[in-house]
Order: sequence, then structure tokens, then C-alpha cells
Amino acid sequence: MLNALAGTEYHPWSDRDLMRRDGSPFSVAFGDPVLREDGLQNDTYGEAKRFFELSDLQLHTIVSYCHVGHSMTASRAARRVRAALDGPVYLRIVRAVLGWGKRNRCSAPTLSRQAQIMSRQGVDLDRPTLANWVGRAAFELRPVFDALMIDLRRSTKLFMDGQNPCPGARSWFP
Repeated sequence: MLNALAGTEYHPWSDRDLMRRDGSPFSVAFGDPVLREDGLQNDTYGEAKRFFELSDLQLHTIVSYCHVGHSMTASRAARRVRAALDGPVYLRIVRAVLGWGKRNRCSAPTLSRQAQIMSRQGVDLDRPTLANWVGRAAFELRPVFDALMIDLRRSTKLFMDGQNPCPGARSWFP
């Protein structure tokens, strides 16, 4: 069982960023050598916010006592993290189309990590530029997504590949 953080919304910003608790999802993440190698520096609320590029609202819904109780299972925490990171369905599709997914983790890297990866390959792009591109692509592709959803919902049958490389992943069809 993982421990929740109590009252994240009631602490001043400066105190909130320093919040931590043994056995929390943050401490488990910090225990992962891959995440530490990617730049996770400690197991505080503020570091999780920075590293995973989450808002206070997203973090609050993932780890706060008022949303999860005193403790939660690891699978519940993982579902809450995925839901917070996924964002709108059409944005997930845009990220998938752009190839921003990792096969071994079944998720897209954050924009800052994507910028680091591209920098190692000799392409220097900053996070705001990447965010701008993703936003523009999502905006431009929204009509395509809407038309596809209308067409799919009119169909009497929907065929899907039964092979799913990501355990626990859901279909993108809302």
C-alpha cells in the first residue's frame, strides 16, 4: 500500500513543494533507478511536479488524502497517474502519431525529456517550441478526430486488434 499526502491544498506553495512522505508514490518513483537517471532528484511534491510536468491540480488528484484516503494500492496510483498524464483523447492520438511513445514504458516522454533526447541526437529544440508544436498539431487535427469519431459511432461494427502491447492500457475510443 502507498501512503497519501494529507492536505496538500492547505499548505503554502513553498511548504507544499517540500512535502514528502515515506511510502508515497513519490518515494516509490524516486526508488526507481531509471527515473533517477532521467533526472528525478528527490521524493518531494515539488520535484514530482517539476519532473513529471504535472500541475498542482493533477498532483492533488493523484496523491491527496481527500481523493484517495489514507492509502492506496500501487495499481490505483498508477491509474490516477495515467489519467492525469493522458490528457484529452485527441492529444494522446497526436502524441502517438508524432511517435512520442516509448514501447517499453507504453507512454510518451515529457516534453523536457523529449527535448533532451533530441538534443543528444543533435537537434536543439526547447520545451516551449515542442509544446507549441503539439498544441498546434492537436488544434489542426481536432476536426479529423471529430470526423473519425462520428464515422466510428455510425458503424454497426467496430473491429479492433486484440493484441495490446501495454498491459492495462485502454482503447482510445471514448
